[in-house]
Amino acid sequence: MTSQVEVDELSAKRLCHYCVGEKFPKAEIRAEGRCGRCSYCARPGSKSYTIGDLENRIEEIFETHYVRTSDHPNSWKVTMLSDRGPAAIERRLLDQLAADYMRPERPSWAACVRRVKVFAESHGVAIPHARTLWRRLCKLYDGPMIALYRDEPLPVWLLRRFAANDR
Repeated sequence: MTSQVEVDELSAKRLCHYCVGEKFPKAEIRAEGRCGRCSYCARPGSKSYTIGDLENRIEEIFETHYVRTSDHPNSWKVTMLSDRGPAAIERRLLDQLAADYMRPERPSWAACVRRVKVFAESHGVAIPHARTLWRRLCKLYDGPMIALYRDEPLPVWLLRRFAANDR
């Protein structure tokens, strides 16, 4: 536990604007500080505040500008947070996209998404972004499964996992 003498000694130390990294306190010390030797970098005659003055100024700033918010969200925030679940994608869209993308002809992802968008628009179904569709497809089928369906060569790291006589 620190004694009052130690607290008073620390409060009397000076801190110059060169030793402060934050832009706003640095500017305030440079504008309103008194000339004196910094207790930390030992620059003589630089504008500085005592630690006690700085403490009082920071306390004043917190009392003026800081408002503690509730730990519990209000009804509006609850509504906004509840809408952050995974995007709702109709299963028939995912099935059509998977069937189109995993053909042995290996169509591009962009072409498959374009075809699914046309299908979705003609049936009045909302469709999420292409990245969301890709993430959802990857949850249903892993990388090697997609490669097998598309007749792509399996990656070397996967082939090494098979026994030598199965390669």
